[in-house]
Amino acid sequence: MNEWRRWMMIGRLKLSSIFTNDMVVPFDKSFRISGSTEANVKVIGILKDQCVATYSNSQGSFTLEFHAVNVQGDDLLRVLSNDTECTRTVHFGQTYLFSGQSNIEFRLKDTLNYQQILNNFPRLKAYYFETPQVEYVSADGHVKPENAGRGKWEKISADNCGDMSAIAFYAAVEMQQNNPNMIIGIVDCYKGGTSASVWIPRESLRKSSQLSKAYLKPFNDAIGGKTNADFNQEQIQYQKKVEIHNRTLAKFIAENPEVSLSDAKDHVGHTPWPPPMEPTSYLRPGGLFHTMMPVVSPFTFDQMIWYQGENDSDHAELYAELLQLLLNTWRIQLGDDTLLVNLIQLPGYADEPRDAWAMIRQAQLQVANTLQNVRLISIIDTGEKHNIHPTDKAPIGKRIGRFLMDEKAQSPLPSVSQWTRDRLEIDIKGSRQLKFKGTPVFQGKTNDGEWVSIVPSFEKTKLVINGDYCVVKYQYENFPRPTIFNELCLPLAAFKIEREIQNYGLRINFRN
Repeated sequence: MNEWRRWMMIGRLKLSSIFTNDMVVPFDKSFRISGSTEANVKVIGILKDQCVATYSNSQGSFTLEFHAVNVQGDDLLRVLSNDTECTRTVHFGQTYLFSGQSNIEFRLKDTLNYQQILNNFPRLKAYYFETPQVEYVSADGHVKPENAGRGKWEKISADNCGDMSAIAFYAAVEMQQNNPNMIIGIVDCYKGGTSASVWIPRESLRKSSQLSKAYLKPFNDAIGGKTNADFNQEQIQYQKKVEIHNRTLAKFIAENPEVSLSDAKDHVGHTPWPPPMEPTSYLRPGGLFHTMMPVVSPFTFDQMIWYQGENDSDHAELYAELLQLLLNTWRIQLGDDTLLVNLIQLPGYADEPRDAWAMIRQAQLQVANTLQNVRLISIIDTGEKHNIHPTDKAPIGKRIGRFLMDEKAQSPLPSVSQWTRDRLEIDIKGSRQLKFKGTPVFQGKTNDGEWVSIVPSFEKTKLVINGDYCVVKYQYENFPRPTIFNELCLPLAAFKIEREIQNYGLRINFRN
């Protein structure tokens, strides 16, 4: 952390990188502004009718706390320390943190409809900040990669939108269309190919014997006893594999131009992943928590969007614990233990070990049912069977945008209201009316251990399953084909529920 702050500090008074120019802060919610100056000096912040003061610590860091401003609009922030002053334009609006891995990182310029967006660019009062993807900071302040930059707020325009998250862009467009006067602030903090473990400090992972064994031990084993020459040779061999794959894929596509990228990858295989581990790899446990999280932790958000889990499929049985730890940790870092978090339940994708993504979705549902102010957004009706990175992000982004505009919105979720020896009743929360695409088929496990197909009956927004089953599941597979939707055409979340009978009572478990 100290090395990062030294790298970010320029001059005698500097606001945190997220406040390098015009910035967006929430209206109707208290917020913080941080920065660096000389050690142990008084710092004053002036904004609207507020004048707040604090002292920098022994490292020169400071945080100014401002009360909520109850109107949208603009104003000038002044920050003073000794004889130095910083000024910034502040926009009061709604702020959102978009985080996760490659599918939420997927750039607008790489999407299916990018040129159409440019040809008819929407009117936006929206700004975005992309957190620099710093992978490693050495003890002497050396940054990897060297061109990571420091990041800055930018008003979203046709000139820069291509480099931002496509999902975040479409969400902003959807929100703006519903509220043209709202000022929108989006902070992107993501990195493709990452496990949730890279966004959690190692000391927190170490407290769990299971997470330590699954994530810390393999990392230590992978780097132990190796020299820089060993790491370099491993990287060279890995790059050769990637180049061979890319040439093979390009040759197949050239020879079969009618075949989709998804089918081509299904034929020739997917890009080799992950790269070999090394001490400075961004895939190391806790790595990005210490290099990227400090940039956004001074900020205050209205809501957070977390779209991740693809890279934890090899430890899907641990994802509920990992995800809950991540959300609790981030809320602490952001200084907001009630921050509304939107969990994106993974879409369909077939090329994973049996039921691995189904287990990740189950963990996401479990965490949404466990933690306060966490809601699930199901997108199981999207995705491509053999392409982990679909290029049409508009449906997902627009759906998220509709959720962000309505804090009470929710995907259809299962809620067991009754489970006896011969009858299971499940209320579909978040629905006033159910719609069907095909015949809804569930799977039930009998007490003899046999799985059978079940066609339930429906009573308004309640589904009824007759029979004695100890486990019931719906769309519990890597590539689901959902059949149950609510009146807004939102898909019922995939799930598996288990009945346990103890002390003559029922206990319903959402288990992997």
